[in-house]
Amino acid sequence: MNELGDRIKKLRKERGMTLVDVAGEQLTKGMLSLIENGKAKPSMDSLTHIASQLGLDVHILLEERSSEEIKQLLVHIEDLIEVAENEFSMEKIKRSIEKIYSKIQPVYEQKLPMTYETGRLYEIGGRCLFVLEKFNEGNDAIRESIRIYESLSLYNQALKAKILFLHADMKVGHFQDALDHLLTFKKEYKDENIVLEPVVQIELDYAELIILYGLGEYSRGKEVLDRLIKFSKKKRVYYLMDDIYRLAAFNALVNKDEESFKHYLLKSRQFALFTDNEETIGYALFIEAHYHNEFTKNHEQALTILTDLNDFIGKIGEEMGGNYYLEKGKAYYGKGMVDEALEQFALFEHPSYAVHPFDLAMVYTIDSYRALCFDQKGQREKAISYAEKAVKQLSSLPYTPYHEFAEETLARILN
Repeated sequence: MNELGDRIKKLRKERGMTLVDVAGEQLTKGMLSLIENGKAKPSMDSLTHIASQLGLDVHILLEERSSEEIKQLLVHIEDLIEVAENEFSMEKIKRSIEKIYSKIQPVYEQKLPMTYETGRLYEIGGRCLFVLEKFNEGNDAIRESIRIYESLSLYNQALKAKILFLHADMKVGHFQDALDHLLTFKKEYKDENIVLEPVVQIELDYAELIILYGLGEYSRGKEVLDRLIKFSKKKRVYYLMDDIYRLAAFNALVNKDEESFKHYLLKSRQFALFTDNEETIGYALFIEAHYHNEFTKNHEQALTILTDLNDFIGKIGEEMGGNYYLEKGKAYYGKGMVDEALEQFALFEHPSYAVHPFDLAMVYTIDSYRALCFDQKGQREKAISYAEKAVKQLSSLPYTPYHEFAEETLARILN
């Protein structure tokens, strides 16, 4: 391959220059022809001269990928990401991510221009590696993207990349580390008097919110939540609002505030219909079914909603499927249909996305419900085993009403 020579020839012809024009007084026409055809290797002085004749910085000649090539690759990668984001199954998402990273990784081995597009490629590569749980490699890619962004004074883009470190910490359960890193980032930007763009501010506050909830800091989390919603409304930027309303609803659940729960449940449903996003609609229906199972005890209504949710199961797959079978089993248990409840619980699979303490606490209650079912069937040993398992799993998480339910279930069965 003669990439350097081909690049020089291409740039020369684009400028309508002859070999003599580019060779000038420092090179001969013959030597330049040999360089272009890959038959001679130019010295650094010769390359600097050629670049000057072409009106370019010498580093552009040394890049193995031009800025335009990187832009075209990035457009293709962004299209692939859009396809991956429409997948609901984590297995399919990972396959898509592996495909995306396989196109990015070889580019890292080449000399790349110091541009936004290059930084973005490193950032996307880091995101891919985090999804694939290759955290060390992912950290290296994100650090490189931050280095590029900051060298170009793209400080908001750099902070967006830094926020990825927080999500990586949370994915492995290191919520305190995530909070420490977040506070460090906020201090750095405050000291430098860097003004954050609204979308970046929302991402940062949202990360702080889920970190605080992960640590059981519900009062501080509520302060951030109120600030976040107020800021979004003031700026009229509704980025991440579906996720924010869901967290607001579960915050109300934790505090046993039924009125607020109903308020944010309605907001979540309205936002889902407004965006016409299938995933958002699916999760809004799930929250509503959860509300009726937990608050109103209207299990018949929960089953009606779950019938609507079932329309999404084929698309959402095991991700929503796990929660679907959990809520359906709870509804059947509430109606006294113990065998039917156990059948639904047997179909349940732990959702791969469930790593946040809120999600885990909700999921772990399935063993409390199994315990109640077996207790009604007179299978006491099984009932005690499942009840103890639920309490043990929940013991490592910040306290929620789910803990209270599991503890009461165990006490009830033991007595």
